[in-house]
Amino acid sequence: MRYHGLLLAAGKGTRLGNHAEDVPKALVRVGDETLVEHNLNRLLALGLEHVVVVIGHLADRVVDHLADHPHRDRIEFVEQTEPLGTGHAVSICRDALRAEPFVLCYCDNFTPYRLDPLIREHETRHHVVTLALYHCTDPTRHGIAQVEDGRIVDMVERPEPPVGDLAFAGMGVFESDIYDAVAAVRRSVSGEYYLTDAVMDLIRAGRPVGCDVLDCMRVNVNSRAELEAARDYFRTRRP
Repeated sequence: MRYHGLLLAAGKGTRLGNHAEDVPKALVRVGDETLVEHNLNRLLALGLEHVVVVIGHLADRVVDHLADHPHRDRIEFVEQTEPLGTGHAVSICRDALRAEPFVLCYCDNFTPYRLDPLIREHETRHHVVTLALYHCTDPTRHGIAQVEDGRIVDMVERPEPPVGDLAFAGMGVFESDIYDAVAAVRRSVSGEYYLTDAVMDLIRAGRPVGCDVLDCMRVNVNSRAELEAARDYFRTRRP
């Protein structure tokens, strides 16, 4: 497969209560796996030979945790020493990814969604970026994608009134066009560089950006309630 994998696992998990101080978000456990294992294994299931894992908060603990992973030889770590956002994370991985196409996962995702349909959509429609989207329950808390004929034509941040319910699900396929796009992104008022801003710049430049909409559950594990929802899902589906 021509893609690298990129797993963003630098988060602190402040809203997860006691976990934030002594356990990086990547090592929060849902069922039999930590979040980093869950998403790393989803990437490796594609047959990827190289996955870059971006680490930050308590980075050494994540590295140690994956030391005995059966595919440790396919994993490369890049440390994000400052929490400067998802666009910055992609930018600092340019050399590790050899400025080549990659499949992205955010580490705080918990979902049974397989990434194969995302890649098929990406390659069939010849997109420069293809994002996984999901139907969110509160569009006013998310950037909402406007989709026409299978392509994303706009992303509206926290729209009121809502203009739809399709939000970015933290997974995507990216051609090498994204590297120059993230390098040109301006820092946000929150002090971060956002990957979705780079995607919007590509859309404004007329580049084709597509999507695949999830038809299964997906929890963004950012709070205690969301962590319990992920664990409940796992428990109800155990054999």
